[in-house]
Amino acid sequence: FESIDVAREAFRQVKDLTIKLSMVENAAYRLATSIKKTQKRANALKNITIPTYTGLVYKISNELEEKEREEFTRLKVIKRMKQKGLRSVK
Repeated sequence: FESIDVAREAFRQVKDLTIKLSMVENAAYRLATSIKKTQKRANALKNITIPTYTGLVYKISNELEEKEREEFTRLKVIKRMKQKGLRSVK
């Protein structure tokens, strides 16, 4: 009977270890799935979102610079016209 008790105890230990192993395996699988999702998101940011916004920032900066140049030119023209107007009054 002692050998049956030893076998039963060994079986119980194997069962407990199998349960622990399945829990670890399940956690590892979930972690791997999470890593894949995160990697896809990181790639999307790196290859799509960031370049899109970088291009948008570049375009907006160029437009703002162009507006500044136009405003500067407009103000110079107005200043010249004022100066000519003052000279003709004298």
